[in-house]
Amino acid sequence: MTATPSPSATQGPVVDAGVVGWWTQFFTIDVSQFIQILFWLVAGSIAIMTYRQARRTVFQPLRVEVFKQQLSLLTKISETFVSRDESELRAHFDLEECVDFNASLLIETFLDQEYQLKRKTSLMDEYRERFPIGLVSAESMEQNFELVAPPNGESERQSSGDPVPDIDWEQFKVPMIAVSQAYDAASQDILKLVRDPLVPRQLSELLRKLADVASENLRQIEPALEEAAKQLPISYPNEDSVKEPSLRWVGNIWNDRVLPMRPIADEIGDFIREFIQSEQTGFTEVK
Repeated sequence: MTATPSPSATQGPVVDAGVVGWWTQFFTIDVSQFIQILFWLVAGSIAIMTYRQARRTVFQPLRVEVFKQQLSLLTKISETFVSRDESELRAHFDLEECVDFNASLLIETFLDQEYQLKRKTSLMDEYRERFPIGLVSAESMEQNFELVAPPNGESERQSSGDPVPDIDWEQFKVPMIAVSQAYDAASQDILKLVRDPLVPRQLSELLRKLADVASENLRQIEPALEEAAKQLPISYPNEDSVKEPSLRWVGNIWNDRVLPMRPIADEIGDFIREFIQSEQTGFTEVK
């Protein structure tokens, strides 16, 4: 007998063993692990929603309180600097008073040296409380000061009778600039604002820039006086010419050397306006 061949089996679809293994492993995960994953997902969602709610309820009042304090500082800065013209800014730092007083010291030295005219009380003694600070430049320190040895009795007696040398007014160097208490107070006030953490960083930089310009203008008193000293023998050639000496022309020399402060005050004003109108504070620009 001839054997009848069996029909061939139909081949089914091929299944990747790795995929089957992954699904098998997925469905065999421990229930506790699944609950743990679900817990952290829910907890994270709650934390995010809580933070977003806190921004609207807890953080907003704090932000408003900080802005109130900033607004108070900005108002003070605006009233002190932005609302003043160039002359008022100089007066705030007492610069012109410093110029006039130091010019008076120069005239006092000139009268004493050239015509032996002295005040009963020197200007420095009379106004010591108002001008308690002395500013000495490096050039003046080298020119007018020197280290001295301990006093020697014999040499002191010999030198005490030496005449005071004549001053060459063409080469005169100012030994020291007298600085007023008012200037020092204004400088300290602006530095406190610079260091205040509630003052925005850019505004602090502008305030420091203004303080630097005021300091530079104070230092310009020295070269202005030295330039004026050259004119003293010409302006006051005899004793009669110094009965009522004018100091305004010395101030004019200083005016030609100073840097303007008003442009920096304008920058401060522009920043304050932009800060108040910024999105951070929730204000919109007023047209």
